[in-house]
Amino acid sequence: MVLKKNKIFEILKEFNKEFNNIIKNANETTKCRNLKCKNQLIEFNKVREIFQKKIMILLDNRNKIKEKHKLNKDLQYLLKEYDNNKDVLEYSKEFNDKKEYSKINKKTKQKFEIVTKKYYIDTGKIYNKIFKDKEYKKYSKQISKLGDDLNNIKEAMVLKECSFTECLHLHKKGTELVKDFTKKICKKDQKNKYSCNLNKKINKINISKINFKEYENLGNFIKKKGIFGKNNK
Repeated sequence: MVLKKNKIFEILKEFNKEFNNIIKNANETTKCRNLKCKNQLIEFNKVREIFQKKIMILLDNRNKIKEKHKLNKDLQYLLKEYDNNKDVLEYSKEFNDKKEYSKINKKTKQKFEIVTKKYYIDTGKIYNKIFKDKEYKKYSKQISKLGDDLNNIKEAMVLKECSFTECLHLHKKGTELVKDFTKKICKKDQKNKYSCNLNKKINKINISKINFKEYENLGNFIKKKGIFGKNNK
């Protein structure tokens, strides 16, 4: 079972601290990699630039599909309406001041959640129209393949191996954080088979002795569907 966007929002709301810790550790891991694997990063970036140019062409072609259906204007209108909504603005102000979801006024949170849920429903209807377009599907598939190819080229693997060796403590910590996060998601909603299966997969690994092959397999598993599952709607 793949989680819907409003369900994901509820989980992120409840486990905001845990999710933020995952993001924080990922940023620290990237900084460590960039510092200790400079030469490998330079070589990877040379190849990535070539891939990015190809991807940008495909993204531009895919974006024309939305223009063809005149959906960009609809999406932009909904986003502008959402960003300027008084309940969203009030929530953003409180969140920026207090920094923690649990400290935000209950009524402010409730109003924000109602507006956000409606925004997800309205944008979801628009994207459903786009996803049915054959050309859009074709470009999406090509973009996805290029992303997979980039992830598996020699330069990418050399960089990832360097990062795993030089920043091992952060990679282990990140795995522990995802393990804890998916455990809580699964405990809250056992019908979410993807997060439960991901947690079971991590549980089979001895994180203190994790090797690069195990870490890479786990990373690829997560990349395919994310933490919540693929194509969240």
